[in-house]
Amino acid sequence: MFNYNHLFYFFSVARLGGIIKAARYLRIAQPSLTVQIKALEAHTKRKLFRKAGRGLVLTPDGEVLYSICRRMFEPVDDLTDFLQDKESRGQKTIRIGVADELERPFVVDLIRKIFRKEFMNQDVQVRMTSDKHRVLLDRLRWKELDVLLSNFTPGADDFTVLAEILLPIVAVAHRSIFKNFKKSQTREPLSKVLQSLDTGLVLPTSEQKLRIESEIYLQKARIQRPVVFESDILSAVVRAVVEGVGVAFLPKHYVQKELTSGTLVLLSDGQKLWNHAIYQIAPKKQQLDLVNSEIRDYFRLFKAKL
Repeated sequence: MFNYNHLFYFFSVARLGGIIKAARYLRIAQPSLTVQIKALEAHTKRKLFRKAGRGLVLTPDGEVLYSICRRMFEPVDDLTDFLQDKESRGQKTIRIGVADELERPFVVDLIRKIFRKEFMNQDVQVRMTSDKHRVLLDRLRWKELDVLLSNFTPGADDFTVLAEILLPIVAVAHRSIFKNFKKSQTREPLSKVLQSLDTGLVLPTSEQKLRIESEIYLQKARIQRPVVFESDILSAVVRAVVEGVGVAFLPKHYVQKELTSGTLVLLSDGQKLWNHAIYQIAPKKQQLDLVNSEIRDYFRLFKAKL
């Protein structure tokens, strides 16, 4: 027989991402909470968490149990919200999931432009959540999110792509790398430009979609250069290029400010190498609400200007 306290403690730790935050939320001692989680793991004979930095993340077995616990305990949260009369205060929360492979400043700027009128209204709160695509897709399925922005298609029949943006990928590098180059040299084929530079490539890590696209392009173009920096955080990739570490393949819109200021330089005369897609994903049977309608219309407008 399950101890429902153990399950609720597990649910709280998983939702809040760690023992410390969950202990504060539950108002119990951290050692006591740790003992309760270990007791649940012993009872289920499954490892439910693994360490990730200073926090905890769910194992595959933990994710399955968490999805079950949500169905058990989230109605309690709904009841709490009702009793606290949040809706009567008139504040609307827009919950947007953003796949962690998307560049954060670009997405924040995109959201700001989409909801520029609503941001002026203090009764509207925009809550942006970043995580792995599959995790956010699950949260969208369980109605924890209103919409998902991702560079992956849903891959499931119960979701639909409402709109997409195709961002042109360009090769960029810090202007200091080209201090001895003539402007005409940057208009030469990219393979020749890269061979002339004493620098390597700055890329996302191998599991990321943009890295896979980059490797496909490099193979087709028969370009061979060493990778001198890689990161699973796209903002770190952008920063490394700005610091002059090497050459990167990035959506032009991710580095537009640096290109405008002259900090970064376009290689091969700014030729588009390929398109990188960003999708707006929503549940298929969900009625199109104002939030998704606004995002869809802005995506279409953005796409028309490209």
